[in-house]
Amino acid sequence: MPKLAWSFSNTALAALCVTLAPQAVMAREVAMTCTNPRQEYRVRFDDAKRQFFANDTWYQVYSFTTNPRGTTVSGQTVQDGPRFNAYFGAQKRMEYNSGGEIQTDLCR
Repeated sequence: MPKLAWSFSNTALAALCVTLAPQAVMAREVAMTCTNPRQEYRVRFDDAKRQFFANDTWYQVYSFTTNPRGTTVSGQTVQDGPRFNAYFGAQKRMEYNSGGEIQTDLCR
């Protein structure tokens, strides 16, 4: 019986280690092309570096979430500029919030 208990405890320990082991998360970059009344522009987000760009302009990232429906990024445009939310999913869009007024740019 002691041998069976030792075997069981090793199996349980191995299962626990596999469960608690950190899982590899693959970093990825997502991008989309958006349009507003003035121009078309490209936005991209690298979740490993937490970097967001609109064309070549860097935007500050405050938070992001990724789930099976897509990636959502929130942050600030340029200094003292509007805040933004970028939605990389089935309904791609950029939302800019400036003083309570929201502008939505559709994306593909």
